[in-house]
Amino acid sequence: MIFWCGDRAVGGISLIWRNRTSRCRDLALARSLQSYIEFNFPEVGDTPAPEPPAGELVFGKLTRREYQVANLACRGYTNSEIARRLGISLATVKTHLIHIFGKTEVDNRVALARYMATRTS
Repeated sequence: MIFWCGDRAVGGISLIWRNRTSRCRDLALARSLQSYIEFNFPEVGDTPAPEPPAGELVFGKLTRREYQVANLACRGYTNSEIARRLGISLATVKTHLIHIFGKTEVDNRVALARYMATRTS
């Protein structure tokens, strides 16, 4: 496996399957390695925080920072990952999400993703 950041290879790992029965265990190991690598090597795969559209408020509701938090939440990042990527505290991420859910009148990340998708496409 080769780990890429954009068009640059940043790491790799090789697994050797000893026999057919070990292959299933090795595939499970391979799947778990990505989160291990991302946690232990945070620079791998980091991309800049999403830039909101121009203007003070996005969709007439969200601030620029709320947009960044919402975008990362919709892309599947955890609160801890969002905090790390944006350089803010975990408590601030949670506060932003409370405000975002209230402003967009949704109550979970799936509904938020649907909300964001219908307004950006």
